[in-house]
Amino acid sequence: MPLIAIVLAAGVAAPTDAYLDQSRARWEQFSKQIWGYAETGLHEEKSAKAFEDLLEKEGFTVTKGVAGMPTAFVATAGKGEPVVAILAEYDALPGLSQKAGEPKKDPEKEGAPGHGCGHNLLGTAALAAGVAANRARIEQKLPGREHIQPTARIHRTIKNGGLVPNVIPDYAKIQVWLRDQTGAAVQEMLERMRKAAEGAALGTETRAKVTVLASGRDPINNEVIGRTMQKHLDRIGAPKFDEKDQEFAKAVQKEVGAEPSGLSTEIVPFGPNHGGTASSDLGEVSAAKPLAELNVVTRPMGTAAHTWGQTACAIHPLGLKGMDVASKVLGATAVDFLQNPKLVSDAKAEFARATKGKPYQSPLAMDAKPAVY
Repeated sequence: MPLIAIVLAAGVAAPTDAYLDQSRARWEQFSKQIWGYAETGLHEEKSAKAFEDLLEKEGFTVTKGVAGMPTAFVATAGKGEPVVAILAEYDALPGLSQKAGEPKKDPEKEGAPGHGCGHNLLGTAALAAGVAANRARIEQKLPGREHIQPTARIHRTIKNGGLVPNVIPDYAKIQVWLRDQTGAAVQEMLERMRKAAEGAALGTETRAKVTVLASGRDPINNEVIGRTMQKHLDRIGAPKFDEKDQEFAKAVQKEVGAEPSGLSTEIVPFGPNHGGTASSDLGEVSAAKPLAELNVVTRPMGTAAHTWGQTACAIHPLGLKGMDVASKVLGATAVDFLQNPKLVSDAKAEFARATKGKPYQSPLAMDAKPAVY
C-alpha cells in the first residue's frame, strides 16, 4: 500500500473547522430562515437584510444596494492584500413552493416560490465560510488585518480642548489609554496613534507631540513561584465563609443583576500563565524579576472589580477572610524561598528562559519623570 494514502487520510484540520463545528446550529437555523422567506431574484428583501444584519454584527462593513440593485450588497472586513471574495446567492425560483419534510410534491402555497436551486444552502454556506475565515484572519493576524484587533481597547478624554466653540485654541491635549492582550499589540497601536497625530497635525497645519506617561506589559508568570503558592493555597484552603457572608454576597448579586450564587468556596487547580485581563504594574515587575500572581476570592461570583460592590465587600468580613488566606499563602511561600536555595535558583532559571536573558528596559524616555494624571 502506498504511504501517500495514509498521509492523505490523516489531513490536518483547517483553522476554520472547529468554529464551524461549534456554530453549526447557528448556520442550520439561518438556512431554514432563508428557506422560509423564499424570495425570487431582485426581490429578496428579507433575505438580504438577514445576511446584512448578521455580517454587520460580525464586524463586516456592509455596502447595500450595490449596482442599483436594492437586494445586492458587498460585505468587507480588513484591508490590503490579498483580497479573497466569496459569492453568496439567496434567491428562490418561481412556482416551486414545497412543504418541509414532504417526500412528494406538496406545495406549501400553490404557485409560490421555493428554493429549487438550494440557494438557502449555498448562500448560508458562503456566509458561514466568510465569518469563519474572518475570525481566523483576526486570530492569526493574517494579511488584510483590521487597524486594531477586537481584543484592543482605546480609552480617551480631552484634557484641554479650548475655552469657547468659536475660538480655535492655540493648544489642545488629549489623553489616551491603549490596552490589548500583549505588549507587542499595544506597541503596534501606539505607532498607529503616532501616525494619527502626525496626520491630524499635517491636516491642520499644526505640530503634534506624543508623550508616553506610563506603560504596563503582559505579565510573565513564574511557574516555580506559582506552584509553591498553590501548594500552600491547597493546604490552607479557601476562606471559611459563613451563612451571613453568603447572604450578604447574594444580596449584592441581586442588586447588580447577577445570579445569586454567593461566594466561591473551591480552590482552582494550578494553571500556568496569567489568567486575568486587568492591566497592572505587576507586568513591569515580572519583566525585571521572577513573579507569580495569587488570587483569592473577596467578592461574590458574577460581580466586577472597580464597582461599589467590591468596595462594600472590602470592608465586610468576607473580604477580610479572603485577605487572611492571601497573607498566609504569601507568608508561607516567602519562607519556603528563604529556606530553600534550589527554589530560588529554579525560579531564576525559568525567568532567564522566559526573558531570553535580555535585561529589563523601560518603555519610557530616559529623562521621564513620574507623572501624576
